[in-house]
Amino acid sequence: MRAAPVITAPTGTLSNQRPTVTWAPVPGAVRYEIQLDNVTDNIRPVAKVGNLLTTSWTPTSDLPLAEYEVWVRAYNSANEVSVWSVGQRFHIAPTPVVITPMGRLPDNTPTISWEQMQAADTYQLIIRERFGAQNEVLNLTGLTTTTYTVTTPLPLGRYSYRVIAQNNPHNAMLFSPAISSVALNEFVVTEPPVITAPLSTVFTSHPVVAWTLPPGAGNSEIWIQQIDGIYEFHHVSNIAGTSYTVPVELGIGNYRVWVRTESATTPAEPSNWSLSKVFRVATPPPVIGPVGRVADATPTLTWQGVPGAATYEIWIDNNTAPAGQVVRVAGLTSLNYTLGSNLPIGSYTFWVRATNVFGVSSNWSNATSFEVVEPPALSGPASSTFSTQPTFSWTNLAATLPRKVGNTTVQVPTGASSYDLEIRDAISGAIVYTANGLTSITHTITTPLIVSTYDARVRAHAVSNGSAAATTTDWSAPLRFFVGGRPNVNSLGSTTNTLPTISWGTVDGASGYELYLSTDANPNVPLVNVNNIGSNSYTLTTALAKGTYRVWVRAINASTGATSIWSRVMIFQVVDNASSSLELTTPVLAVLPSNVEDFAFDSVSVSMLNAVEFGTVPSANAVPAFAAEKTSDSTATDTNEQTVPSASVLNVKEQLGTVESDQVLSDWDSEAWWDDAAGAPEVVAEPATESSSASAGLLGALLALTPKALRRRKRQQ
Repeated sequence: MRAAPVITAPTGTLSNQRPTVTWAPVPGAVRYEIQLDNVTDNIRPVAKVGNLLTTSWTPTSDLPLAEYEVWVRAYNSANEVSVWSVGQRFHIAPTPVVITPMGRLPDNTPTISWEQMQAADTYQLIIRERFGAQNEVLNLTGLTTTTYTVTTPLPLGRYSYRVIAQNNPHNAMLFSPAISSVALNEFVVTEPPVITAPLSTVFTSHPVVAWTLPPGAGNSEIWIQQIDGIYEFHHVSNIAGTSYTVPVELGIGNYRVWVRTESATTPAEPSNWSLSKVFRVATPPPVIGPVGRVADATPTLTWQGVPGAATYEIWIDNNTAPAGQVVRVAGLTSLNYTLGSNLPIGSYTFWVRATNVFGVSSNWSNATSFEVVEPPALSGPASSTFSTQPTFSWTNLAATLPRKVGNTTVQVPTGASSYDLEIRDAISGAIVYTANGLTSITHTITTPLIVSTYDARVRAHAVSNGSAAATTTDWSAPLRFFVGGRPNVNSLGSTTNTLPTISWGTVDGASGYELYLSTDANPNVPLVNVNNIGSNSYTLTTALAKGTYRVWVRAINASTGATSIWSRVMIFQVVDNASSSLELTTPVLAVLPSNVEDFAFDSVSVSMLNAVEFGTVPSANAVPAFAAEKTSDSTATDTNEQTVPSASVLNVKEQLGTVESDQVLSDWDSEAWWDDAAGAPEVVAEPATESSSASAGLLGALLALTPKALRRRKRQQ
């Protein structure tokens, strides 16, 4: 077999670094062999592959920048081999990947950078103007790094640049360098002017604005803003030179000025706006604040600056006591002052004046009035309590202020004289308890509260003995608490710890706690049921398998021994990787142990999990049974823990009629289904452990989340 294959591709210069080599079939050939050489770097072979059954071959990895030569020969069924084909040469010329710069560039000495190209020995960088005659401004060869910073500032305008990679041959006498493809990139030099005037304080209403221009700049544009006033107070363009006297009168106040220019090219390119410069005009100091009601007993006094001022002085009078001057501070060098001690609640007047370097003071500013209305800080029961008549306390806002009477200083009472306490039901928003005119800083509720969630808040009143009106503070931030002893379980999210510690908030009046843990798929089967826990946390003693779990906690009343309702369900995952997170974008049906009140569901979402049919109990096969392991220390806690399998979902379905299903979904947003006591979860199967802790099934949760109309229809049937 003598006929050699004829290679048909590739040819010429390619940017594709994995070109497909193809050849014409040889009569009688059953397989082919190919050899690929790197001519530039004298790597022979780069690849040699036999037993090719088709007439094409593609490299499995990128070919670097170089010139290549490829040969092919054929074999017949008798394993006779043909001569090698005529070598086919081609160039691989990938395009350099540029990193920076791109777009508008406020720097006239830009740094150009690109990615390292495999097999490249040197690089060439070419920069051209994209305006006028499009002159070449830079042409560098033999660069051995992948960055270059332009040393001569470029004039304002648009530029193009090219980066070309070169692979030098092993034998320059016989072979030429391999040259990469070329990509065209652009950037615009937008170097802004630099403002040099006016100074921060001026004594004229017609200040001079001055600036320096970048290379290649033409005319300029000015924008002046009045701070806290007119945004575009003065705006002028097409200004020749590097200075401008403001023709309009600038009154007392603070101003900000910007300058930008444009390139002296066709087409013109605008520069970036300069950094702004702030300057001040006029006197006396205009007061900024505080004004009105201020919920801060150490307010920050602020004012605008005055031209020529070296220091400032403040004066505050109390108008409620009245105590006259209560604060006077001189020698301030900033435009604000924060009081170091609390002002009693009440009304105040504030003035400020300026003093220059020669000790001459300005007039006092216009009087500014403000009222300190910071509320008391409220404390009370923990987030949950068994007490139906909890006690609250708050900070004492009563105070005294010194007042000069002749040559004697007396203490004048001021601040809070009485307090109001208000308690609202957090669910309905209704006010359930008020106590007004309290003169002490503690109060115990006189009317027992029913089991619910509440928000308590307090405010203070100050009686005025001066010219000001009486002061009533803002209400304090609400203090939320639950009456009934339900604990708040802290979220775990996702954890790699197979023996996690579960913790919860303190319940006032609790002697201990009970914990119930199950898999997400089988909430009826407690894996852990621990009684009489004496602290606010419990660490599992039997490792959990990877999966999703549910936890409830309830408290034991120290006075009666009765248990609270169960906490809201806390769902967590045991995962392999700590970076994994619990995804709760798919709603889940919260199945709770028994004795959970209806309002405990207010944060639970619902999904279309397989439901237990009404009036049925899951079969024994549907609830896996696990061997119970008793803890050896039974005196402290009564514990049942089980080996945990991967979570699974009960495959028991309820067949609802079409009309009934539609009714369930159409009434989903109704609030009526929270009100029915029949909606409380019920136990549908006893747990497969020795625990005395109650559990709940899917039936109970579905009843809790089913509209009243549907439940009534089922009871009637």
